[in-house]
Amino acid sequence: MAPTTAGRQGAAHQADLAAQGSRHRSGSWYTPADVVERLLDITLEPLLDARAGQGANAISAIRVLDPACGDGAFVSAAGARIARALERAGMEAAVAAHIAYGTTVVGIDVDPVAADLCRTALAERNSDAGGPGASPHVLVADALLMQPNAGDRGRLDARSTWDLLIGPAGIAPGGFDLVIGNPPFLTPLRSRTSAEESRRQALAERFGDAASPLTDAAALFFLLGAELASPSGTVCFIEPLPFVAARDAAGVRAALLKLGSLSDLWDAQEQVFDAAVAVCAPVMVRGADPEPVRLWTGRTLEATNHAAPPDRSGAPWSSLVAAARHVPVVHMTTAGTVEDIATCTADFRDQYYGLVGAVEEADGDGDRHDGTSTPSDRPRLVTSGTIDPARLLWGRRSIRFAGASYRYPVVNLDRLAPDMADWAARRLVPKVLVATQTRMLEAVADPEGTLLPSVPVITVTTSTETLHRIAALVTSPPIAALAAARHLGTGLGGKALRLRAADIAALPLPGDKTAWDDAASSFEAAELSEQPHEARGLLITSGIAMCSAYGIDDAGELLAWWITLIPPVRT
Repeated sequence: MAPTTAGRQGAAHQADLAAQGSRHRSGSWYTPADVVERLLDITLEPLLDARAGQGANAISAIRVLDPACGDGAFVSAAGARIARALERAGMEAAVAAHIAYGTTVVGIDVDPVAADLCRTALAERNSDAGGPGASPHVLVADALLMQPNAGDRGRLDARSTWDLLIGPAGIAPGGFDLVIGNPPFLTPLRSRTSAEESRRQALAERFGDAASPLTDAAALFFLLGAELASPSGTVCFIEPLPFVAARDAAGVRAALLKLGSLSDLWDAQEQVFDAAVAVCAPVMVRGADPEPVRLWTGRTLEATNHAAPPDRSGAPWSSLVAAARHVPVVHMTTAGTVEDIATCTADFRDQYYGLVGAVEEADGDGDRHDGTSTPSDRPRLVTSGTIDPARLLWGRRSIRFAGASYRYPVVNLDRLAPDMADWAARRLVPKVLVATQTRMLEAVADPEGTLLPSVPVITVTTSTETLHRIAALVTSPPIAALAAARHLGTGLGGKALRLRAADIAALPLPGDKTAWDDAASSFEAAELSEQPHEARGLLITSGIAMCSAYGIDDAGELLAWWITLIPPVRT
């Protein structure tokens, strides 16, 4: 279908927002038509099929809402489908268009220009089908802050309330059959100005415990949609992928599953918008009992498999993303957790900025440039980018720190403030350094205690004889699969994992200590090897032993998957 005039104007409006520098601030990324259609295939089409045999009146009673409608992509496409269904039910095309575009769909947007584009799109499609002139139901308002049961009930305008829409005399008495859309991606509760602080307080009052100071607006739109849906209504919103796992969305996830259950999850797995953000689209049905969740992947929403529904606690839904990506499910024999034998610590911005001014390039006057040692008063600085599994890349790979580039970064301890000197002393002990924001957890042991970690490297301290056991555990195939099931969606780009120190501490210990020791020996040998390809082979040997340590006898699929995550050999 060729773009409507409003559609072309919508693209121009986005370009104008970008030129003004306000596109990112408003989270305005309109949805491509093909994605709109595929999401309607799995949300609206089943509803139309169910009512097809009930006649035109039943179809005419369908109500669809997009509370962040932009230029009207979802409501326009939904109206087109409803119009076609009405025609199949025997209704004249002009009448069907008038009902579909003028009654069954409702759009709301805080941007007056966008709302006008949506209104124009609906009116244009109505007119193209020969429908009589009508004013589509499009409202200019901040949907998140519209309050029920107050205000002017006489008109659908900026003073309207939800009572006008879903009350007994409203457009959708009892709620909407489908609430769908692509809401803005931003953190509205992070205060920057007095106006934003006022909005933060209003949103906190509106959504209560479900909202935190960093809850994304997109998550709140999902909860709003669930509140506005009918008792058996469907809710679907495109969300940033971190929605499935972020702590700041936990309250929303828990609130959603008190109202209904997930039926579907789309994991895009590729860039869909101009914004470089990974996205997903959970589908929830109000009042439904939990059933296996259907999974869809890619821009074309290819059906992939099913996964067990998440529990109702607000815990991460990462297991659904992991299942969509065919991460092997592991059943392990365990004996305690990492925190039983080690202490896991993360550093923060205070430590990062505390190192600024003390980091310098090793200059060669006594400093070794082969990555093996430096003087004790100038320990090597290790970033996530210099950690591969069982391989430290310090001196082999350049890094950036505080805006400067280094090949051999060291920390001049004499330049540290007293509190930072104390911090450095606590870190310059035997330990394991763990990199996150990676596809698998990556770790190296530091038995001599000569390395200083840079944020966000996690430090794991334990007895010297346990260091390589911990490093082998953290990088192992079973833990890679477990971490994906617990944390996919937390890292950058949708493929990386971002774990906290507490998450590392919660990782399970293996039940077979003999096999664990074998894995640790192979891991240590991999670290000591001067041949990268030999080191990779020893790492894989360590991974095989760790599968045995966790009691996984048939580990072929798990190992094949894990090997694809190991970074390529870098010399």
